[in-house]
Amino acid sequence: MVLWFFYLVIVLGLGCLIFALTTLCKARWVRAIQSAFVAGVLIVVGLLGIGFTHNLDTYQSLEPGKALATIHFVEIGPNRYHVILKIRGKRRVKQFNLDGDQWQIDAHILRWRKLAQSLGLQPLYRLENITSGFRQATNTQPQSSHYGLGKNHGIDLSQLLKKNQAWLPIVDSIYDNGTYAPMANQAKFSIWLTETGLKAQPENTMAVRAANTWY
Repeated sequence: MVLWFFYLVIVLGLGCLIFALTTLCKARWVRAIQSAFVAGVLIVVGLLGIGFTHNLDTYQSLEPGKALATIHFVEIGPNRYHVILKIRGKRRVKQFNLDGDQWQIDAHILRWRKLAQSLGLQPLYRLENITSGFRQATNTQPQSSHYGLGKNHGIDLSQLLKKNQAWLPIVDSIYDNGTYAPMANQAKFSIWLTETGLKAQPENTMAVRAANTWY
């Protein structure tokens, strides 16, 4: 629905541009310049709106009391794990391999300020990356692993907010790195966003046992 609105704005802009060219042919210079200006504004607004909307589609609403994702580790070799990641609201389960004995997940979070909150807007998040490594690294161990989780389409809101925070006073942009948690065979964790940041919560006996020996 939002995308159609911005496409309509572009169509109106093109209509104004055609009108400007028509009046220019009739030597109506003032009206032609005015119409061309309006056309340019409408087209730019429409393109920006489409870019922002596509980028916002890569985020998900943050629902209180619900985990962002669950992650399950299966050991397939020495310090090597097959990972099954289920992100809330996504049908497709992500599967990949990581090396190491600890992992960390990163997320980009958009928190709205009071004005936007009063309009009913909810915080948004996008899981960005998951990295793994070794708690005590040595030269004989394989390098740490990295897996990208988020796809950034349209106009990058995160970069725009970093550079123009003063011009966008209704939203705060936060890049949150979760604390490291252990990897263990058959361990399952849920991922939560708390007031202090991303946290991994053990969800089965293997995860609890690994966490108890980890911290």
